[in-house]
Amino acid sequence: MATTVSTMRFPNTIVQASAGSGKTYALTNRYLQLIASGVPCDTILATTFTRKAAGEILDRIMQRLTAAAADPLKCAELAEVIDFPLQPQKAKDLLRQMAENLHRLQVSTLDSFFFQIARAFNFEMGLPVDWKIAETGQIGALAEIAVRKLLHDRNTREFLHLITKNDAERKIADIMIREVEKYNEVYRDSTREAWNHSSPGARNFRELVGPLVERFEQRPLVNKRMTKPLEADLAAVARGDWEALVKSNAVGRVIDGNFTYYNSPVDGHVIAFYQSVIEALRAFVTTVYADRTASAYRLIDSFSNELWPMQMEAAELKFSDVTHVLQKLMRKKGLDLEFRLDMEVRHLLLDEFQDTSPAQWQILQPFVHRLFSTERRGSFFCVGDRKQAIYAWRGGVSEIFDVVQDQLADRLEPTPPLSTSYRSSPVVIEAVNQVFQNLTNTGIDREPDREVLERWQEAFPRHTTARDKLPGYVRVEIAD
Repeated sequence: MATTVSTMRFPNTIVQASAGSGKTYALTNRYLQLIASGVPCDTILATTFTRKAAGEILDRIMQRLTAAAADPLKCAELAEVIDFPLQPQKAKDLLRQMAENLHRLQVSTLDSFFFQIARAFNFEMGLPVDWKIAETGQIGALAEIAVRKLLHDRNTREFLHLITKNDAERKIADIMIREVEKYNEVYRDSTREAWNHSSPGARNFRELVGPLVERFEQRPLVNKRMTKPLEADLAAVARGDWEALVKSNAVGRVIDGNFTYYNSPVDGHVIAFYQSVIEALRAFVTTVYADRTASAYRLIDSFSNELWPMQMEAAELKFSDVTHVLQKLMRKKGLDLEFRLDMEVRHLLLDEFQDTSPAQWQILQPFVHRLFSTERRGSFFCVGDRKQAIYAWRGGVSEIFDVVQDQLADRLEPTPPLSTSYRSSPVVIEAVNQVFQNLTNTGIDREPDREVLERWQEAFPRHTTARDKLPGYVRVEIAD
């Protein structure tokens, strides 16, 4: 009996794929396997992060079908790769089906797909009927206006000094816009309480550490080389200069448990002094950063409350704004997403998954859960590489792999990582192996840094290359 979509089962998988190992190839294989088995192409949603990448995925699918339709040998190769019987005539039929449904194909960026949903739910999201994605610079102009309003607001100025240093107005405006852009995704994905951790610590460092200077026992040092750094740190304590102490080499060495200086033991009473300074620093710095974090929230919140009404009036949004309002929409029950979108998603293919943000995943979740319903016989496929995460600036977190694997654990099938490169030379691949297999040998022992390195090293599969004759060159530079 011929295998058809009604009898064939497609595994739900998350594939870890290194650079050059064939991520796009794996994703297009899955797409071709689906349509060859009879899945309508307009029920497959394949997404990535750039329009160029989306175009490359669609081009690759069409090119491989075209080659299979024109050449029996290519057709046989494709049939073997996708593990599904395929003849040139069948390839022609699939190519025709794809061409006739180009307007309904869902091979796009996540932003484009979210834009489509938002358009279908204008009213529920409270957006202007004629809203559009703003051109480069337009939101920046509105942000400038919002900043000017805040700079002349007395309440804003009261906490603005906590994150600036009495700079000129122009510089403060630039700082505000930069800080808002940097933390806006975190602000949108968190609560006010998360930013407001009150600290009982002292707010006057000089008063906190003043007694340490008075109690310090001035006596000749056994380790004479400590004289100069100790005098500098005593002076910093006396004037309450906590920032100088944070940068102090001696403070750093004691924090790391290194009680030597120039390979000689540091005097016991000096170590005790530094330990007391460190304890005071921890208490004070915690208070400083708690105050700064709370002030940053008030700044971003005030800025957003000024900017959003202006964006609504101008009917201009950024893609990140669309994601934010969609995230709220998806919390509502009873949304008939597929009816509004005039499409049915039965198979979801996600490319460059390491760059997916928690907000984006929350929007995708209703579609994913529908795939797993018995009557749908849908499937979930995603591919990515933690090492290639580049969209942290817009909320992407490579840890999304672990979160999703935990959430879908009972639905996923184990899949070996793609760790053989078809692009890089042996010397390049070996350099990658040397770095990632020895992360814990870097001399970093502080937590949580050590824990992060151990986790990365443990999860790293040894890489190989198919291009064993390709010459290469590696140069490693270490930045201070």
